[in-house]
Amino acid sequence: MIAALAGTVLLLEGNALVLDVQGVGFRVFVPEGTLRHVQPGDHLRLYTEMIVHQPSGEIQLVGFAEREELSLFRTLTSVTGVGARTAMNLLGKLTPEQIRTAIVNEQPEILAQVSGVGRKVARRLVVELRDKLAPAPVANKADAEQERELLQALMALGYSATEARAAIQAVQPEAPFEEKLRQALSYFAR
Repeated sequence: MIAALAGTVLLLEGNALVLDVQGVGFRVFVPEGTLRHVQPGDHLRLYTEMIVHQPSGEIQLVGFAEREELSLFRTLTSVTGVGARTAMNLLGKLTPEQIRTAIVNEQPEILAQVSGVGRKVARRLVVELRDKLAPAPVANKADAEQERELLQALMALGYSATEARAAIQAVQPEAPFEEKLRQALSYFAR
């Protein structure tokens, strides 16, 4: 099994890239976020997982810039009905911390915002993984509730859950609610 690859990016192909490793080109499917940050000629190290699709026997290689992403990919695909494509979509649109937070805080609506993840799958992810994933670094229940209110406020203003989560991560955690909201809105003004 191929566990990691390091080489030069030859070309980008849709949701994959071709990585030249000492003269051998490996097609590796990567999350959307990784594709946005690489160009042909860049040196790249990927942690990989081989996927064998049944019943065709087609082999696919998926890769991640961070080991944490690979670990979360494996955890996500352990859930019934969650395949490699769904897990890659989640990791392409949300950070590992956003995924963990949504699962641990039982917020399937955040996961359901990602293409290919419906309500049923999002709920199944929460039910099956909430006790398996490390809790999100929220100091207490009051902070978790304030974060949920902030998310709802931003979504009410028209931002997607993904956009709102990114803005929430940019605010100062010790700030009062009104200041957090102001900081989140200024995040979008950049």
